[in-house]
Amino acid sequence: VVSTSATEIKVLVPDHFPAAMAEVQVVKLVTDRTNPSLPPKEVKSQTARIDARYGLTLMTRSAVVNNAWVDAILVLKKDPATGVTTQLKEITEYPSGNPQVSTPLTLGDGQDAIVFTPDLSRAYVAGDQGQIYALDTATLTVFDTLTLPPGTGAIDSLALAQSKLYVTTVDPSGNRGGGLYRFDIYNPAIPQRITSESLNAAPYGLRGLAVGGDGRFLVAAAPRDVSSYYTANTGDVIVIDLKSIDKITGIAATTHVVTASAGFQGVWPLDVQETSDPDQFVVVSRASYNAGIATLTLKRDPATGNLIDVTTSSSLRMAPAGFTDSAYWQNI
Repeated sequence: VVSTSATEIKVLVPDHFPAAMAEVQVVKLVTDRTNPSLPPKEVKSQTARIDARYGLTLMTRSAVVNNAWVDAILVLKKDPATGVTTQLKEITEYPSGNPQVSTPLTLGDGQDAIVFTPDLSRAYVAGDQGQIYALDTATLTVFDTLTLPPGTGAIDSLALAQSKLYVTTVDPSGNRGGGLYRFDIYNPAIPQRITSESLNAAPYGLRGLAVGGDGRFLVAAAPRDVSSYYTANTGDVIVIDLKSIDKITGIAATTHVVTASAGFQGVWPLDVQETSDPDQFVVVSRASYNAGIATLTLKRDPATGNLIDVTTSSSLRMAPAGFTDSAYWQNI
């Protein structure tokens, strides 16, 4: 307790404690003055919930400050009444070990590097060297750090399904594939690697991630070439049935690979995004110059929810005819 008054109690939130959506209660111990030897009685207040902050936007930034590079998570919020966006906080460090010691953030350059929990109480931000920072939206502080095993590669994308955080890693040099891992966000000490024959066969790892099918399916982009302006190979999109993953081994028994022969035309697929329809996605391909946007649709059994088929649209041209014929453009 920091201070008290007739109407207010101020306390310090301990390190590694996510305050958003937590319920708090004040308990006062009252001693019987007529008989101090008796155990004190507890007088409890009503419970109150610490709300998450809504309408937040998170951005990562690397900048030179006082002749040194400083990584930061910028927390922004737009005022719905005025339409003005303001910066609430700049987060540059996190508690590490001793509560009195703070460590500077080291952020990576993954493409889908930030993800919120559905109740908006937490956000997860990809860092460098296999670290992921867990941010509490009530206090706007980093309350925990999730760490991948050494040598797993650079973090590229994050996605959340129920209480599981899925993470893709890639080898920045492009010499080998990365991996797919998942954390239980309520018990994140040891991540589990997710494998299958099709996942292991992705030569350059997985890129963008998206969750659909009412939280049951994970959709990932799987390039088949090193990213360059001369890339010509089409890539794949892999749909993973999260329900089929063995809790012990991490092996996904059911995956569906959408290849060029199945109609996917994207060259170096990079990003996958959910839509308002749980069975429809948008896939962006980095090297499909002048085109590269396609839709992906899951066909599921209405009774069981099991995946029956995956269909994809043709690659959509994103400009009027002739507009980009003399120059390449890439999609983001």
